[in-house]
Amino acid sequence: HYLPGLFLGVGLGAPLGLVLGYSTLLDEYLSPAVSLLRPIPPLAWMGFVIVWVGIGHTGAAVIVAIGSFWITLFSAYGGVEELPREWIEVGESLGVESDLTMLRKVVVPGAAPSIFTGIRTSIGRSWMIVVAAELFGAPGIGYRIIHTAQSLSMDVSMAYMLALGLVYLGSDVGFRAVRGVVEP
Repeated sequence: HYLPGLFLGVGLGAPLGLVLGYSTLLDEYLSPAVSLLRPIPPLAWMGFVIVWVGIGHTGAAVIVAIGSFWITLFSAYGGVEELPREWIEVGESLGVESDLTMLRKVVVPGAAPSIFTGIRTSIGRSWMIVVAAELFGAPGIGYRIIHTAQSLSMDVSMAYMLALGLVYLGSDVGFRAVRGVVEP
């Protein structure tokens, strides 16, 4: 449930952040909803998620998606906001007329460092969220950490925590390697 949740959250958050950062009209209309929903922690949605999709892998994936969505959305949004206005003007002067082309040719490449930072942050934060989501009964490493700690098998609990740390370290190293290939 970690990977589907992460991919869903990043896959929705990055494009929406780009569009909100680029379109002042959409930003005006959606800002109140974003400002209202953003401060709600992912785990606060757990009751709704249990009712909507049940307890298990799907529910935990939705909670992970919620957490990674906001991180990635605001990173992409910030990347567009920090983009120098001159870049847009240069794109226009070089013949970029449509918004879609401007997004593809100028905005996305300019905001890419911020987007990558958001994705990297989401990768790490989502491991924390998945452990917390599993406290509600979804099977996985978070459930095992809590279960072994409750039965006073602290050595096993620590082994799970170490395994989680190593998996995160591997995913972070892997992401940095992919980023190095994508963004030379």
